Amino acid sequence: MEVVTSALAVAAVAIPVGLVAAQFARKRAEGILPEYRKRFSDWKGIDVAILSFFCLAFRDVVAQSLEPLGLFSWIPTDPTVEETIRKQQLRYQQSTLVGLCSLPLLIWGFRLWQANARAEARQSRIAGDVALGAGAFFVLAPATFAVHFVVNMIFDVFGMKPDDHPLKSMSVKTVRDAAFLIAGACVVAPAFEELGYRRILVPWASRRFERSWIVMGFAGLVALAFSKPEAKLGPALFVLATAGLLAVLTVVPRYRSRRSTRPSAALVATAALFGAIHSSVWPTPIPLFVLGLGLGWLVLRTRTILAAVVAHGLFNAISVVMMLRGAAG
Repeated sequence: MEVVTSALAVAAVAIPVGLVAAQFARKRAEGILPEYRKRFSDWKGIDVAILSFFCLAFRDVVAQSLEPLGLFSWIPTDPTVEETIRKQQLRYQQSTLVGLCSLPLLIWGFRLWQANARAEARQSRIAGDVALGAGAFFVLAPATFAVHFVVNMIFDVFGMKPDDHPLKSMSVKTVRDAAFLIAGACVVAPAFEELGYRRILVPWASRRFERSWIVMGFAGLVALAFSKPEAKLGPALFVLATAGLLAVLTVVPRYRSRRSTRPSAALVATAALFGAIHSSVWPTPIPLFVLGLGLGWLVLRTRTILAAVVAHGLFNAISVVMMLRGAAG
C-alpha cells in the first residue's frame, strides 16, 4: 500500500507536467513519439570505453579521491546513526555533489565528442521528450513493480528473504539530507546512467551482434563482482537467462533476414548490464531488467536521453517519496 500511495503522489506531479509538455510540443509541431531512425553516431570501442567510464564511474572515483583532502568536511552526519550507515550516506552525498557539479561538463563533453564523430542530425524536441518520458512512466513503473511483486512473492514461497536496498537505511532528518536524496536519485543518477547505459551503449551495440555479446560479458563480470559472497548464484542465473534471450535474438535473423534484431539484442544486453550492476541487492536486477528494456526503447526512438531521464527520474521518485514519508513519520 505504501508503494501505491507513493506512486500516486509521483503521478500527481507527472500528469500535469506531461500534459503541459504535450501542449508545448503540439504548438511547436514536435510530436510525442518520433519516427524510428536507425542512424546514430558511429562510436568506436575506445569512444565507448572512455564515455562509459565518465558516465558510470567518474562520480565515485572523483568523490573518493577528493575525500582525503577534506573538501567534504562541511557535510555533517548524524552521530546517532550507525557508523556504517553514516559512511554510506556521506559517500552518497559526496557522489551526488560531484555529479551535480560535473553534469554540465559531461553534457558539453558528450556534445563535443558527438560533433567529432559521424553524428546523426540533431533534433530539438525538448517538450515532446518530456511528455513522452512522463507518459512512459505510467507504463514502466507498473510493469517494473508488478515483476518486483511477483519475484518477491516467489521468494516468500521458498522462504527466501530479498535484500534491502541501501537507501532504505539512510538517515533523512534534515532538509540537506532530503535535498541530496532528491538530487541524487531523481537527477544525477538518471542523467549519468541514461547517458552511459543507454545513449552510448545501445547505439554502439545495435550495429553488430558481437557488441551485444561484449556488453553481456561485462554484465556477467559485474554480477559476480557486485553480488554478495553468499548470494552469487542468483545474479549468475540472471545473466545466464538474459544471455539465453540474447542467443535467441542472435539466431532469429538467420530465418527472418528481412528484419534485423540487432537493436533488440542491444536492448537486452544493456538492460542485463543495468540489472547486474544492482546485484548487491538481490533480486532487484530482475525487475530492473524490465525497466532497462523500456528506457532503452525510449532512447532508440528519440535518439536522445531526455525522455528516458524523465521516466527514470519519476520512477526513482517513488522510492524517494517512500523514504521521505518514512522520515516524516
